[in-house]
Formats: sequence, structure tokens, C-alpha cells
Amino acid sequence: MGMSPIINIVYEIDDIEAINSIVEAVKEVYGFEVFSEYNKINVEFAYNLSRKQYDALKILFNHRYPVSKNILTLLVIDKDIYVSPLNFCFGLAIDKIAIISTFRLISQDREIFLSRCKKEAIHEIGHMLGLSHCKNYTCVMFFSNSIADTDRKSYRMCDVCKSKIKKSLSK
Repeated sequence: MGMSPIINIVYEIDDIEAINSIVEAVKEVYGFEVFSEYNKINVEFAYNLSRKQYDALKILFNHRYPVSKNILTLLVIDKDIYVSPLNFCFGLAIDKIAIISTFRLISQDREIFLSRCKKEAIHEIGHMLGLSHCKNYTCVMFFSNSIADTDRKSYRMCDVCKSKIKKSLSK
């Protein structure tokens, strides 16, 4: 990539505290410049009536995002999303665009909810930077098959993933 990526967070949720929590975590973990903007994200076309969910792939492929190679876009919505063949997903990343949904991250405990939002954002940005899933269940890049997996892991990367990111960014 050469120069450090810029993270552009586009959100349509009304929870500014959650967005600010994500922005601060991204700055802390990656050290990148982060911009956030409230904007309506068109997802209705991606609604699957039989599943009562939104197809995350369709949303990502339809969303226009900057073509600059150092801008990574993260969409934040509150709709229930999926990617086949899974029953649901917390987020999805393809190339330089990703999406996370707060729908299944909700908790009665506000701190748990904010923590889950940070973890999912950091995780999907990791994918946009070329990281795959990690076998270390405490690493943010560990695959969350359930909300318990998300709660168990940190919002930070293990040393192995940190070194992969450093290598990737130095290219």
C-alpha cells in the first residue's frame, strides 16, 4: 500500500457513542486517520423476504466507494445481515469495503455492546488489510461463530497478526 490507509466510516445508525467508540478503537489499534460520516445507506434492494435479512454481499457490491487505493470504507448499519451459506454474519469485508451490523451485537449492558462494535469494526478492517482469520481465540481476527466468541476475544490483535499487518503495510 505504501502510505497508511485512511478509514472512511459511513454509518446510518443513530448511536453516535457507538460510532465514536469505533473511531477511537480504530485509531488506537491501527494508528490510521479515520473519518466518519452519517449517510443513508441503500440496503432495501438487498432484503431477502424469505430470510427476513439483508444480503451483505449485495450491499457491498452495490455501494459506491472511493477508488483511491489507500481509502478503506466501513459501512455501519443496524439491519440483520447474512452471507450465504451462513445463517447470519456480524460483518463482511471484500477488497477495500466492509460492512458491520449492530443488529446482533445488542446487549442490555452498554459497555458490552460498545465493545462488540469495536471488535467487529477492527476485525473487518483487518480483512480489508489482507488478514485472514486467526486461530488464537483471544485475537480480534478470530472468527466469531457466535456472540460468545465475540465477547471472549479482545479488540486487539495477537502478535502474529500485528506482524502480518506491519509486513502488509510496508509493501
